[in-house]
Amino acid sequence: QAQTLFEKCVKDFGNENFDSILGGLKCLERLKNYEDLLDTYLEVIKENKDFLPLHIERLKIYLHKQDYENAVDYIQRRLSKVKNFELLKILAVSKLMSEGDFKEVAKILTEMWELMLKEEPKNPELYYNTCCLFRKICDKRKEIMVICEKMIDKALELNPDNSYYLTEKSYLRLFDGEIRESKSLFSRSSELDPNNKECSLGVTYCKILEEKYQEV
Repeated sequence: QAQTLFEKCVKDFGNENFDSILGGLKCLERLKNYEDLLDTYLEVIKENKDFLPLHIERLKIYLHKQDYENAVDYIQRRLSKVKNFELLKILAVSKLMSEGDFKEVAKILTEMWELMLKEEPKNPELYYNTCCLFRKICDKRKEIMVICEKMIDKALELNPDNSYYLTEKSYLRLFDGEIRESKSLFSRSSELDPNNKECSLGVTYCKILEEKYQEV
């Protein structure tokens, strides 16, 4: 029903009604009609070549299809025209999924980190979400975790009393073998937000690693 309404808006008001075009694209995405979605994005992009969010959304479809080769090729062509940290983020994910080259991914993340500092210096959620993403998919690789820790430190610098940011920092210290420090950070995070259940789980896990089974 939503798709029909968006299509009617486009028919009645033409391509000037850009929100309706984007809404129709989102409907195709929800329906997982990726082939039609890619074709539609291609048509819309022809008329809005410099609107980067359209290119970002098209790249996400490649990721949904696990078509990492086309994603990498498309990103590299875009990066030759404009440097953007969202493009670099998708490039890092695509390279990781297709090649598993952590050293190459670390180089991409370093470039992305420098762009984030330049373009979004006051956006703690960006640093937090990006850190969470790569911590979870990079299998605790040291070269990646170092960059993730820079990101979460930046988020905490901007918002030091955020329980979830502190929890993320706790995980990173745990991965680095700093169990006592990690447990302390989890505890502090729990004090900041008692509803953050990950803190209690983190403290419990630290106690297991310390072999304090009776306390557990």
